Amino acid sequence: MKPRTVDVYLRVTAGRLECDPAIIEVYPGDGIVWKWAGGRPFPFGLVIKSPFSPLENQFYVNLLKEGDIEMRTSVLPCAPPGRYPYLVAAFVDGKLLVEDPEIIVRPPVKDG
Repeated sequence: MKPRTVDVYLRVTAGRLECDPAIIEVYPGDGIVWKWAGGRPFPFGLVIKSPFSPLENQFYVNLLKEGDIEMRTSVLPCAPPGRYPYLVAAFVDGKLLVEDPEIIVRPPVKDG
């Protein structure tokens, strides 16, 4: 199966941080992009809550330097299948907003 990229859109609605989709399903080798959708972008970061990260790093930070409003990573080719809760946080108008989405890593698809 050819690796694909999953987009996760961040937005602030009624004072709450939202991730859309809140649960993403990926396979080893897939890419994930978190990006601001509409409205003003804010500095944000994420932390994988599991002791093992299925991604290249355990945490990511985007301070919006040079207009970069997205964050990219990949699921490790050796990532074990499972559910990986993570925390997304954004600093919005002097407040820290958080959301608790989840990454589900599916077993690799065998070609043939």
